[in-house]
Amino acid sequence: MVYEVVHIYSITTARCFHSVLEDTFTTAENAIRVGPRVWTKHLIIDIDDLGPTSIFHVPISHIVRHCASVVGLLWCVRSGGTIECVPRGLQFFSFTSTVMKLAHLPPEVWELNKDSLRALEIDDSLFADKLTTPLVNVTHLTIWSTPASISQHILPSLTHLRISDWDSPRPDVFKDTLVSLHVRAYSQSNRLREILGALYKLEVFGFATYNIRRDISSSLVHSPRLKELYIKAYDSSNSLDKAFLDLTSYIRQFSVDLFPALANVTVSCDFPRVDESHTKGDIDFACQTLMQSLSSAKLGVVIRFVHFV
Repeated sequence: MVYEVVHIYSITTARCFHSVLEDTFTTAENAIRVGPRVWTKHLIIDIDDLGPTSIFHVPISHIVRHCASVVGLLWCVRSGGTIECVPRGLQFFSFTSTVMKLAHLPPEVWELNKDSLRALEIDDSLFADKLTTPLVNVTHLTIWSTPASISQHILPSLTHLRISDWDSPRPDVFKDTLVSLHVRAYSQSNRLREILGALYKLEVFGFATYNIRRDISSSLVHSPRLKELYIKAYDSSNSLDKAFLDLTSYIRQFSVDLFPALANVTVSCDFPRVDESHTKGDIDFACQTLMQSLSSAKLGVVIRFVHFV
């Protein structure tokens, strides 16, 4: 539907959408049933605003105020004065902040949406310090910064966690609720044992490894509920045959005895020297051959190269 997802990426687009919302069509008697104010469900506000002024504040504030049906908000704006009208009823909130674009995280978001929020995507190292209100219905958290620890009582219903570092926050804090965990940092084999041993409800697990030649059998423990495995594998070999031979041995260590419910394995290969020395056709053919050799009636294996995805 038109206007269901609105991306505001400049002051110009903010003014244009503000004008649409102020138009007679959206302020007419039937505006409560039709029009962009009702149609808009997701707002993406991502503006490079190095010197906030009233020219910027007014349209953004009005947009947030007028879009009464918004359930998802992606916020990356420097100024705090532009979100004095924090939407109520948000189910998804995404906040990104970088050194080049130091955004302002409005603390009112938590208090005003503590009952409705279901999913958070945060890139702010001070997130844990700002989050003091328990968000009892949040089930999904993605946090790409390195915050202080987050206590379980703040997110008591968390089931899906994506993090950049193995210790921030520590996944085992949520061992009684987590069913899905993705860790972006490259792992050490001993961390696999800790995670698989602690998260007894885990069904989906994603991690990265920089050494597919390593024997990790001693680091794998019985995980009866694990169904899906996502591996980002890095290898510096320039031999496709050698890299895939090592990858085959690595994957087969996740045996049916230890992982009886495992049904899907997806491997994203980051093999830069193989990319340089082989054609895409050769790599695609090798991936298909390897997938067929590793797959079975109960296990599906997907092999792909990250540079070709």
